[in-house]
Amino acid sequence: RSRKKQKLISAPFSHQDISCSTQRLSFTYPPPPTQTSLSAYL
Repeated sequence: RSRKKQKLISAPFSHQDISCSTQRLSFTYPPPPTQTSLSAYL
Protein backbone atom coordinates (compact mmCIF):
# COMPACT_ATOMS: atom_id res chain seq x y z
CA ARG A 1 0.00 0.00 0.00
CA SER A 2 2.91 2.43 0.62
CA ARG A 3 3.53 2.33 -3.12
CA LYS A 4 0.10 3.80 -3.82
CA LYS A 5 0.59 6.51 -1.20
CA GLN A 6 4.03 7.41 -2.52
CA LYS A 7 2.74 7.66 -6.07
CA LEU A 8 0.00 10.07 -5.00
CA ILE A 9 2.48 12.30 -3.21
CA SER A 10 4.95 12.18 -6.08
CA ALA A 11 2.49 12.68 -8.92
CA PRO A 12 0.42 15.87 -9.22
CA PHE A 13 -2.79 15.75 -7.24
CA SER A 14 -6.10 15.63 -9.07
CA HIS A 15 -9.41 16.72 -7.63
CA GLN A 16 -10.93 13.29 -8.31
CA ASP A 17 -7.89 11.43 -7.02
CA ILE A 18 -7.76 13.66 -3.98
CA SER A 19 -11.42 13.03 -3.24
CA CYS A 20 -10.82 9.28 -3.19
CA SER A 21 -7.61 9.64 -1.21
CA THR A 22 -9.19 12.08 1.22
CA GLN A 23 -11.74 9.52 2.34
CA ARG A 24 -8.97 6.97 2.96
CA LEU A 25 -6.22 9.29 4.22
CA SER A 26 -8.63 11.64 6.02
CA PHE A 27 -6.62 14.60 4.74
CA THR A 28 -5.92 16.37 1.44
CA TYR A 29 -3.97 19.33 0.15
CA PRO A 30 -6.72 21.04 -1.90
CA PRO A 31 -9.98 21.99 -0.12
CA PRO A 32 -11.86 18.75 0.61
CA PRO A 33 -15.43 18.27 -0.64
CA THR A 34 -16.62 18.53 2.97
CA GLN A 35 -15.18 20.90 5.55
CA THR A 36 -16.03 18.33 8.22
CA SER A 37 -13.13 16.18 7.06
CA LEU A 38 -10.73 19.10 7.32
CA SER A 39 -12.04 19.98 10.78
CA ALA A 40 -11.53 16.42 11.97
CA TYR A 41 -7.99 16.38 10.60
CA LEU A 42 -7.12 19.68 12.29
